[in-house]
Amino acid sequence: MEELGIHRTVEVHFIDGAAAQELPTQLDSDFALAKALQEQDIQDNFDAFDAWASSSSMFTNFQRLKIGMQLKRDEALARALQDSDDQEQLMIMLSLQESQQEAHQQAQQVEGNPRQAAQQQAQHIERNPRQDDIDPDAMSYEELMGLSEAVGTQNIGLTSREIRKLSAKKYRKCCLGSNKEEQCVICQEYYRGGDSVITLPCKHMYHKGCIRTWLEMKKVCPVCNAEVSVR
Repeated sequence: MEELGIHRTVEVHFIDGAAAQELPTQLDSDFALAKALQEQDIQDNFDAFDAWASSSSMFTNFQRLKIGMQLKRDEALARALQDSDDQEQLMIMLSLQESQQEAHQQAQQVEGNPRQAAQQQAQHIERNPRQDDIDPDAMSYEELMGLSEAVGTQNIGLTSREIRKLSAKKYRKCCLGSNKEEQCVICQEYYRGGDSVITLPCKHMYHKGCIRTWLEMKKVCPVCNAEVSVR
């Protein structure tokens, strides 16, 4: 080596006996510390995972609870709406039933009393004065009489002059044949001897007062509905 002119310095360090004995102990301590730190990190990770899992479970339970409460509210609302609909239908049914009962009571009150029915119709006509409301052809004698008393005689029949042209005669039993009327269909009274009667051109006979009142309102025969014309 000297021939090549190269000189190297080698330093050799010797460890004394005491230091040599401390070296393994220091290595063990460092290893133990590293292992403890690693285990602590692992434990922290487990704790973090447990915390996340716990919070996730609580969130899921909260969501389920919230959904359950919303379903209960929706169910209560639906039940309330159903109850409201049922109550409304019940009120409608009760109202219809009450109207039917009132109509039935009114029908019972005027049954057999056409004059009262005619007066009610006349009051309706007074409140709603329209020509279309008056249908004399569909009214009976009693209804026409009641209507006449309520609103006055309507100018839809014969005039007084035309009615006077219909001659009257005294009723006698011998004048009746087997096919003749034995009672006035207007007043439903049987003819008696001496009653003043009028026979229309259609050959139907009535009491004088009954048929004159009738013809003032309707110029047709009460039986056959034939028009009464007077020349």
